[in-house]
Amino acid sequence: MKTILITAFAFFVGCVTHNDSQFKKVEHFPLEKRVKLDSFKVKSDLFFVSDMAILDDKLVTLDTKNDVFFQFFDLPKLEYIGSQIHKGDGPTEEVLIFPFIENVGDKAFAYRTIDKIKIVSYDLVNRKLFLLKSYAVPQELEILNYCLLNNSLCGYDMFKKAEKEFVKYDFSTHKIKNFGPSLPSVSFAVSDDKKNMLFTKVMVSKADGTRFAALYDKFPLLRIYDNNGELVSETEYLNRQQAPIGYTNKNMSISDIKSTTINYMRVKATQKYIYGLYSGKTHKDLADLGIDGTSCCYEIHIWDWNGNPVARLMLDKNVTCFAVSQDDSCIVLYSSLNENTLYKMNIPLF
Repeated sequence: MKTILITAFAFFVGCVTHNDSQFKKVEHFPLEKRVKLDSFKVKSDLFFVSDMAILDDKLVTLDTKNDVFFQFFDLPKLEYIGSQIHKGDGPTEEVLIFPFIENVGDKAFAYRTIDKIKIVSYDLVNRKLFLLKSYAVPQELEILNYCLLNNSLCGYDMFKKAEKEFVKYDFSTHKIKNFGPSLPSVSFAVSDDKKNMLFTKVMVSKADGTRFAALYDKFPLLRIYDNNGELVSETEYLNRQQAPIGYTNKNMSISDIKSTTINYMRVKATQKYIYGLYSGKTHKDLADLGIDGTSCCYEIHIWDWNGNPVARLMLDKNVTCFAVSQDDSCIVLYSSLNENTLYKMNIPLF
């Protein structure tokens, strides 16, 4: 039996009608650098940090396995300041928080509960979170990965057929509509009911709300859109992985999963750049190395908002999640392999 091997050169065959200049294939970044991370033991319990954000000169971590969701640290030395929002059903508690947070400006961040999106800032004087805005999210909007885009929530439902790549919920009009271009077109057959599962992604919006971006976990692909959902650029990183054709099978096998390459797992953005946390390993690679899949990323890829590659930072630690300062000066990282430890690096000049 012949082994089917489709490399990154043959994945994408054009997506929508746009100029060819909007579609790029990249093998190398202008700057490729190995980075040694500085390690900081913190005086607090970090059980499993699923995401984090830098707010001016403070770091906030979201811990999904702790009794308290948010912990705050002072930069640059990552000294522990305090914690906020315990798990529970009390008036100042939250039963569940989704495992992602995102920056809103320089000093605020957004998080999602079962039925709300909340935007908060940290009051350093009173050592507490201050609620800036709260938006109800309808139950029929079954999306996990999303980003805030001006006065709306933009995301996708991985288990539903999609007319367009995204759905958008407007907080003012309370209307849900299909949004964005069609999904990427690949060189192998994919049924409509499997497309959203095949093209799972992480999303982020530009600080000024004019654009948003998606990075994909099964493909080495970056797509950038304007705030009307029009595709601005599409950039493919040529990593020569095997195509994830197993996800098109009616009954996906264990070997299909093991052979799938993990690409981008987290994304952050500033006004200038998009930062993607990248693995490039298959599930089998990780198992052979004895590495936990929650800390499977070794690189950060940096792109500008036109889809041009800027830098590839190769890390000396396995990383779970990270945060970027809005002035593009530093990155803070966390690995689930090392409890109560945070890592930090200065961003090299591009």
